[in-house]
Amino acid sequence: MLASIPLPFLTICALLTLCLAPPGRAADKPLAERLAQELTALLQKQQPRPFNGVLLIARNDQHIFQYRQGLADRQRQIPVSVEQRFGLGSLSKQITAALTLRAVEQGLLALDEPIRHYLPTLDKNGSEHITAGQLLNHTSGLKRPGQPPVFQPGSNFAYSNYGYNLLGQLLTKVTGREFADLAAELFQQCGMSSATVGFDTSRTPAFIPAAIGYHESAAYQLARADWQPPADAYPSGGLSGTAGDLHRWNRCLHQGKLLSDRSYAQMTQATAKRRHRWGELGYGFALQIDHPAGVLEYSHSGYVPSYIATMSYYPESQTSLILLENVSWAPDDMSRVFFHHDRVRDKLVTELADRSL
Repeated sequence: MLASIPLPFLTICALLTLCLAPPGRAADKPLAERLAQELTALLQKQQPRPFNGVLLIARNDQHIFQYRQGLADRQRQIPVSVEQRFGLGSLSKQITAALTLRAVEQGLLALDEPIRHYLPTLDKNGSEHITAGQLLNHTSGLKRPGQPPVFQPGSNFAYSNYGYNLLGQLLTKVTGREFADLAAELFQQCGMSSATVGFDTSRTPAFIPAAIGYHESAAYQLARADWQPPADAYPSGGLSGTAGDLHRWNRCLHQGKLLSDRSYAQMTQATAKRRHRWGELGYGFALQIDHPAGVLEYSHSGYVPSYIATMSYYPESQTSLILLENVSWAPDDMSRVFFHHDRVRDKLVTELADRSL
Protein backbone atom coordinates (compact mmCIF):
# COMPACT_ATOMS: atom_id res chain seq x y z
CA MET A 1 0.00 0.00 0.00
CA LEU A 2 1.17 3.51 -0.78
CA ALA A 3 0.35 6.56 1.30
CA SER A 4 -1.53 9.13 -0.73
CA ILE A 5 -0.61 12.17 1.34
CA PRO A 6 1.91 13.54 0.75
CA LEU A 7 2.69 12.41 -2.81
CA PRO A 8 6.24 11.09 -2.99
CA PHE A 9 6.86 13.00 -6.21
CA LEU A 10 5.14 15.89 -7.95
CA THR A 11 5.59 16.90 -11.54
CA ILE A 12 4.03 20.21 -12.45
CA CYS A 13 3.69 21.74 -15.87
CA ALA A 14 1.50 24.74 -16.66
CA LEU A 15 1.25 25.95 -20.25
CA LEU A 16 -0.71 29.06 -21.16
CA THR A 17 -1.13 29.70 -24.89
CA LEU A 18 -3.49 32.69 -25.00
CA CYS A 19 -6.15 34.52 -23.07
CA LEU A 20 -9.73 33.31 -23.18
CA ALA A 21 -10.75 36.63 -24.73
CA PRO A 22 -14.02 36.95 -26.68
CA PRO A 23 -13.67 37.12 -30.48
CA GLY A 24 -12.35 40.50 -31.55
CA ARG A 25 -10.89 41.31 -28.14
CA ALA A 26 -7.12 41.47 -27.77
CA ALA A 27 -5.54 38.89 -25.49
CA ASP A 28 -4.90 40.38 -22.06
CA LYS A 29 -1.53 38.98 -21.06
CA PRO A 30 -1.73 40.04 -17.37
CA LEU A 31 -5.17 38.41 -17.10
CA ALA A 32 -3.85 35.26 -18.76
CA GLU A 33 -0.91 35.12 -16.39
CA ARG A 34 -3.15 35.72 -13.37
CA LEU A 35 -5.49 32.89 -14.39
CA ALA A 36 -2.55 30.54 -14.89
CA GLN A 37 -1.10 31.43 -11.50
CA GLU A 38 -4.42 31.06 -9.68
CA LEU A 39 -5.27 27.69 -11.22
CA THR A 40 -1.75 26.39 -10.65
CA ALA A 41 -1.84 27.44 -6.99
CA LEU A 42 -5.25 25.83 -6.58
CA LEU A 43 -4.14 22.49 -7.98
CA GLN A 44 -0.94 22.46 -5.94
CA LYS A 45 -2.93 22.42 -2.71
CA GLN A 46 -2.36 19.12 -0.89
CA GLN A 47 -5.54 19.30 1.19
CA PRO A 48 -8.07 17.84 1.40
CA ARG A 49 -6.15 15.59 -0.98
CA PRO A 50 -3.55 16.11 -3.74
CA PHE A 51 -4.33 16.48 -7.43
CA ASN A 52 -2.88 13.72 -9.63
CA GLY A 53 -3.71 14.20 -13.27
CA VAL A 54 -4.21 16.74 -16.04
CA LEU A 55 -6.29 19.86 -16.65
CA LEU A 56 -7.17 21.31 -20.03
CA ILE A 57 -9.10 24.50 -20.75
CA ALA A 58 -9.72 25.08 -24.46
CA ARG A 59 -11.72 27.37 -26.71
CA ASN A 60 -12.54 26.40 -30.28
CA ASP A 61 -9.35 24.76 -31.56
CA GLN A 62 -7.04 26.55 -29.10
CA HIS A 63 -5.62 24.95 -25.97
CA ILE A 64 -5.78 27.85 -23.52
CA PHE A 65 -4.29 26.29 -20.40
CA GLN A 66 -2.74 22.86 -19.83
CA TYR A 67 -1.48 21.56 -16.53
CA ARG A 68 -0.13 18.25 -15.30
CA GLN A 69 0.81 17.09 -11.84
CA GLY A 70 1.67 13.78 -10.24
CA LEU A 71 2.52 10.30 -11.44
CA ALA A 72 1.23 8.04 -14.18
CA ASP A 73 3.20 5.12 -12.73
CA ARG A 74 4.15 5.31 -9.05
CA GLN A 75 6.40 2.27 -9.05
CA ARG A 76 8.54 3.63 -11.91
CA GLN A 77 8.10 7.29 -10.84
CA ILE A 78 6.83 8.23 -14.32
CA PRO A 79 5.08 11.61 -14.34
CA VAL A 80 1.75 12.12 -16.04
CA SER A 81 1.80 13.72 -19.47
CA VAL A 82 -0.66 16.21 -20.91
CA GLU A 83 -1.09 13.63 -23.70
CA GLN A 84 -1.78 10.78 -21.26
CA ARG A 85 -4.78 8.52 -21.69
CA PHE A 86 -7.09 8.08 -18.70
CA GLY A 87 -10.18 6.02 -18.07
CA LEU A 88 -13.17 8.27 -18.79
CA GLY A 89 -15.69 6.62 -16.50
CA SER A 90 -19.20 7.90 -17.09
CA LEU A 91 -18.08 10.41 -19.70
CA SER A 92 -18.31 7.28 -21.88
CA LYS A 93 -22.09 7.62 -21.67
CA GLN A 94 -22.01 10.62 -24.00
CA ILE A 95 -20.55 8.41 -26.73
CA THR A 96 -23.29 5.84 -26.11
CA ALA A 97 -26.00 8.51 -26.19
CA ALA A 98 -24.71 9.93 -29.47
CA LEU A 99 -24.53 6.46 -31.03
CA THR A 100 -28.11 5.79 -29.93
CA LEU A 101 -29.35 9.03 -31.47
CA ARG A 102 -27.54 8.27 -34.72
CA ALA A 103 -29.26 4.89 -34.82
CA VAL A 104 -32.56 6.75 -34.43
CA GLU A 105 -31.60 9.03 -37.32
CA GLN A 106 -30.92 5.93 -39.43
CA GLY A 107 -34.39 4.58 -38.67
CA LEU A 108 -33.03 1.59 -36.74
CA LEU A 109 -34.89 2.32 -33.50
CA ALA A 110 -37.30 4.78 -31.90
CA LEU A 111 -36.71 6.49 -28.57
CA ASP A 112 -40.34 5.99 -27.47
CA GLU A 113 -40.59 2.32 -28.48
CA PRO A 114 -40.38 -0.25 -25.64
CA ILE A 115 -36.91 -1.78 -25.77
CA ARG A 116 -38.44 -5.25 -25.52
CA HIS A 117 -39.40 -4.71 -29.16
CA TYR A 118 -35.67 -4.94 -29.93
CA LEU A 119 -34.55 -7.12 -26.99
CA PRO A 120 -37.35 -9.69 -26.61
CA THR A 121 -35.40 -11.75 -24.07
CA LEU A 122 -35.32 -8.89 -21.57
CA ASP A 123 -36.70 -9.92 -18.17
CA LYS A 124 -40.47 -9.54 -17.79
CA ASN A 125 -40.34 -7.93 -14.38
CA GLY A 126 -42.09 -4.64 -14.88
CA SER A 127 -39.69 -3.43 -17.56
CA GLU A 128 -41.94 -4.27 -20.51
CA HIS A 129 -42.69 -0.63 -21.32
CA ILE A 130 -39.27 0.93 -20.68
CA THR A 131 -38.01 2.92 -23.66
CA ALA A 132 -34.57 3.86 -24.97
CA GLY A 133 -35.36 7.49 -24.14
CA GLN A 134 -35.89 6.55 -20.49
CA LEU A 135 -32.58 4.70 -20.44
CA LEU A 136 -30.84 7.76 -21.88
CA ASN A 137 -32.06 10.17 -19.19
CA HIS A 138 -32.00 7.66 -16.30
CA THR A 139 -35.76 7.64 -15.75
CA SER A 140 -36.23 3.91 -16.47
CA GLY A 141 -35.98 2.87 -12.82
CA LEU A 142 -33.74 -0.05 -13.79
CA LYS A 143 -30.74 -0.42 -11.50
CA ARG A 144 -29.50 -4.02 -11.80
CA PRO A 145 -29.98 -6.98 -14.13
CA GLY A 146 -32.83 -9.25 -13.16
CA GLN A 147 -34.42 -6.74 -10.81
CA PRO A 148 -37.63 -4.81 -11.48
CA PRO A 149 -37.62 -1.02 -11.83
CA VAL A 150 -37.34 0.83 -8.52
CA PHE A 151 -40.20 3.13 -9.55
CA GLN A 152 -42.74 3.53 -12.32
CA PRO A 153 -40.65 4.10 -15.48
CA GLY A 154 -40.62 7.75 -16.47
CA SER A 155 -41.73 9.03 -13.08
CA ASN A 156 -38.37 9.77 -11.41
CA PHE A 157 -34.57 9.88 -11.82
CA ALA A 158 -32.24 7.07 -10.73
CA TYR A 159 -28.72 7.04 -12.16
CA SER A 160 -28.13 3.67 -13.82
CA ASN A 161 -24.99 2.21 -15.35
CA TYR A 162 -27.04 -0.87 -16.17
CA GLY A 163 -29.37 1.24 -18.26
CA TYR A 164 -26.50 2.43 -20.45
CA ASN A 165 -25.12 -1.08 -20.77
CA LEU A 166 -28.57 -2.09 -22.04
CA LEU A 167 -28.27 0.67 -24.64
CA GLY A 168 -25.03 -0.97 -25.75
CA GLN A 169 -26.87 -4.27 -26.20
CA LEU A 170 -29.62 -2.44 -28.05
CA LEU A 171 -27.12 -0.83 -30.43
CA THR A 172 -25.51 -4.17 -31.20
CA LYS A 173 -28.93 -5.68 -31.88
CA VAL A 174 -30.18 -3.01 -34.27
CA THR A 175 -26.88 -2.33 -36.08
CA GLY A 176 -25.45 -5.84 -36.15
CA ARG A 177 -22.12 -4.45 -34.94
CA GLU A 178 -20.25 -4.62 -31.64
CA PHE A 179 -20.28 -1.53 -29.47
CA ALA A 180 -16.47 -1.31 -29.60
CA ASP A 181 -16.58 -1.06 -33.40
CA LEU A 182 -19.28 1.61 -33.32
CA ALA A 183 -17.30 3.62 -30.77
CA ALA A 184 -14.07 3.32 -32.79
CA GLU A 185 -15.85 4.66 -35.88
CA LEU A 186 -17.14 7.63 -33.90
CA PHE A 187 -13.68 8.31 -32.46
CA GLN A 188 -12.27 8.42 -35.98
CA GLN A 189 -15.00 10.75 -37.22
CA CYS A 190 -14.34 13.17 -34.34
CA GLY A 191 -10.55 13.03 -34.61
CA MET A 192 -10.16 11.34 -31.21
CA SER A 193 -6.96 9.61 -32.24
CA SER A 194 -6.01 8.23 -28.80
CA ALA A 195 -9.47 7.17 -27.60
CA THR A 196 -10.28 3.50 -27.28
CA VAL A 197 -12.31 0.96 -25.32
CA GLY A 198 -10.78 -0.45 -22.13
CA PHE A 199 -7.91 0.86 -20.03
CA ASP A 200 -4.80 -0.60 -21.68
CA THR A 201 -1.78 0.48 -19.58
CA SER A 202 0.87 -1.55 -21.44
CA ARG A 203 3.87 0.46 -22.55
CA THR A 204 4.50 0.12 -26.27
CA PRO A 205 6.27 2.46 -28.68
CA ALA A 206 3.05 2.91 -30.66
CA PHE A 207 1.16 5.13 -28.23
CA ILE A 208 1.17 6.67 -24.78
CA PRO A 209 -0.49 4.10 -22.50
CA ALA A 210 -3.26 4.88 -20.11
CA ALA A 211 -1.94 6.11 -16.78
CA ILE A 212 -1.92 3.24 -14.29
CA GLY A 213 -4.97 3.53 -12.07
CA TYR A 214 -4.91 3.64 -8.28
CA HIS A 215 -7.62 3.44 -5.65
CA GLU A 216 -7.66 5.10 -2.25
CA SER A 217 -8.89 3.02 0.66
CA ALA A 218 -10.97 4.25 3.58
CA ALA A 219 -7.64 4.44 5.47
CA TYR A 220 -6.37 6.97 2.88
CA GLN A 221 -3.87 4.56 1.40
CA LEU A 222 -3.29 4.17 -2.35
CA ALA A 223 -2.94 0.82 -4.05
CA ARG A 224 -2.71 -0.07 -7.72
CA ALA A 225 -6.22 -0.86 -8.91
CA ASP A 226 -5.62 -2.93 -12.08
CA TRP A 227 -9.36 -2.76 -12.79
CA GLN A 228 -10.45 -3.39 -16.35
CA PRO A 229 -14.05 -2.85 -17.47
CA PRO A 230 -15.73 -5.90 -18.98
CA ALA A 231 -16.84 -5.45 -22.59
CA ASP A 232 -20.50 -5.26 -21.60
CA ALA A 233 -19.68 -2.22 -19.39
CA TYR A 234 -17.95 -0.21 -22.13
CA PRO A 235 -21.14 1.79 -22.88
CA SER A 236 -21.54 3.01 -19.29
CA GLY A 237 -17.95 3.69 -18.25
CA GLY A 238 -15.30 1.67 -20.08
CA LEU A 239 -13.76 4.06 -22.59
CA SER A 240 -10.40 5.83 -22.31
CA GLY A 241 -8.80 8.82 -23.96
CA THR A 242 -6.78 11.98 -23.50
CA ALA A 243 -7.88 15.45 -22.48
CA GLY A 244 -7.28 16.47 -26.08
CA ASP A 245 -9.60 13.70 -27.26
CA LEU A 246 -12.34 15.06 -25.02
CA HIS A 247 -11.82 18.59 -26.31
CA ARG A 248 -12.23 17.26 -29.85
CA TRP A 249 -15.31 15.36 -28.70
CA ASN A 250 -16.89 18.53 -27.34
CA ARG A 251 -16.28 20.33 -30.62
CA CYS A 252 -17.62 17.38 -32.62
CA LEU A 253 -20.77 17.04 -30.50
CA HIS A 254 -21.60 20.66 -29.73
CA GLN A 255 -20.55 22.44 -32.90
CA GLY A 256 -22.86 20.60 -35.29
CA LYS A 257 -20.57 17.97 -36.77
CA LEU A 258 -22.12 14.81 -35.36
CA LEU A 259 -25.90 14.87 -34.87
CA SER A 260 -28.86 16.36 -36.64
CA ASP A 261 -30.30 19.53 -35.14
CA ARG A 262 -33.25 17.52 -33.81
CA SER A 263 -31.07 14.88 -32.17
CA TYR A 264 -28.78 17.48 -30.63
CA ALA A 265 -31.77 19.34 -29.22
CA GLN A 266 -33.01 16.09 -27.66
CA MET A 267 -29.61 15.36 -26.12
CA THR A 268 -29.26 18.83 -24.59
CA GLN A 269 -32.86 19.23 -23.37
CA ALA A 270 -33.38 18.82 -19.63
CA THR A 271 -36.00 16.07 -19.44
CA ALA A 272 -35.18 15.01 -15.87
CA LYS A 273 -33.76 16.50 -12.68
CA ARG A 274 -30.73 15.22 -10.81
CA ARG A 275 -29.76 15.98 -7.22
CA HIS A 276 -26.07 16.75 -7.18
CA ARG A 277 -23.45 18.33 -4.95
CA TRP A 278 -23.71 21.38 -7.25
CA GLY A 279 -27.46 21.57 -6.51
CA GLU A 280 -30.42 20.34 -8.54
CA LEU A 281 -29.34 19.97 -12.16
CA GLY A 282 -31.27 19.39 -15.33
CA TYR A 283 -30.43 16.14 -17.10
CA GLY A 284 -30.68 15.38 -20.80
CA PHE A 285 -29.04 12.43 -22.52
CA ALA A 286 -25.73 11.83 -20.67
CA LEU A 287 -25.48 15.57 -20.03
CA GLN A 288 -26.06 17.62 -16.91
CA ILE A 289 -27.55 21.00 -17.76
CA ASP A 290 -27.08 23.99 -15.49
CA HIS A 291 -26.71 27.78 -15.50
CA PRO A 292 -24.12 28.57 -12.78
CA ALA A 293 -23.85 32.35 -12.41
CA GLY A 294 -26.07 32.60 -15.49
CA VAL A 295 -23.64 30.71 -17.76
CA LEU A 296 -25.10 27.79 -19.74
CA GLU A 297 -23.16 24.62 -18.92
CA TYR A 298 -23.30 21.06 -20.21
CA SER A 299 -21.34 18.74 -17.94
CA HIS A 300 -20.73 15.29 -16.58
CA SER A 301 -18.31 13.50 -14.29
CA GLY A 302 -16.98 9.97 -14.05
CA TYR A 303 -15.80 7.67 -11.28
CA VAL A 304 -14.58 4.10 -11.74
CA PRO A 305 -12.14 2.06 -9.62
CA SER A 306 -8.88 3.80 -10.69
CA TYR A 307 -9.95 6.98 -12.51
CA ILE A 308 -12.09 10.09 -12.04
CA ALA A 309 -13.05 12.69 -14.62
CA THR A 310 -14.95 15.94 -15.07
CA MET A 311 -15.90 17.57 -18.36
CA SER A 312 -17.88 20.77 -18.86
CA TYR A 313 -18.73 22.69 -22.01
CA TYR A 314 -19.89 26.30 -22.19
CA PRO A 315 -21.55 26.77 -25.59
CA GLU A 316 -21.89 30.55 -25.42
CA SER A 317 -18.09 30.89 -25.49
CA GLN A 318 -17.33 27.44 -26.97
CA THR A 319 -15.11 26.69 -24.00
CA SER A 320 -14.19 23.23 -22.73
CA LEU A 321 -13.05 22.31 -19.22
CA ILE A 322 -11.54 18.85 -18.75
CA LEU A 323 -9.93 17.29 -15.66
CA LEU A 324 -8.71 13.69 -15.58
CA GLU A 325 -7.06 11.81 -12.70
CA ASN A 326 -5.73 8.27 -12.36
CA VAL A 327 -6.73 7.92 -8.70
CA SER A 328 -10.23 7.01 -7.55
CA TRP A 329 -10.21 8.78 -4.21
CA ALA A 330 -12.14 7.21 -1.31
CA PRO A 331 -15.82 7.51 -2.35
CA ASP A 332 -17.29 8.23 1.09
CA ASP A 333 -17.08 11.99 0.45
CA MET A 334 -17.63 13.06 -3.15
CA SER A 335 -17.00 16.69 -2.29
CA ARG A 336 -13.46 15.66 -1.34
CA VAL A 337 -13.13 13.34 -4.37
CA PHE A 338 -13.94 16.17 -6.78
CA PHE A 339 -12.58 19.01 -4.64
CA HIS A 340 -10.05 20.31 -7.18
CA HIS A 341 -12.39 19.73 -10.11
CA ASP A 342 -15.14 21.77 -8.45
CA ARG A 343 -12.81 24.62 -7.48
CA VAL A 344 -11.43 24.90 -11.02
CA ARG A 345 -14.96 24.85 -12.40
CA ASP A 346 -16.02 27.57 -9.96
CA LYS A 347 -13.10 29.76 -10.99
CA LEU A 348 -13.73 29.32 -14.71
CA VAL A 349 -17.46 29.98 -14.38
CA THR A 350 -16.75 33.16 -12.41
CA GLU A 351 -14.45 34.43 -15.16
CA LEU A 352 -16.97 33.55 -17.88
CA ALA A 353 -19.83 35.18 -15.97
CA ASP A 354 -17.79 38.33 -15.41
CA ARG A 355 -16.87 38.26 -19.10
CA SER A 356 -13.27 38.61 -18.00
CA LEU A 357 -12.41 35.80 -20.39
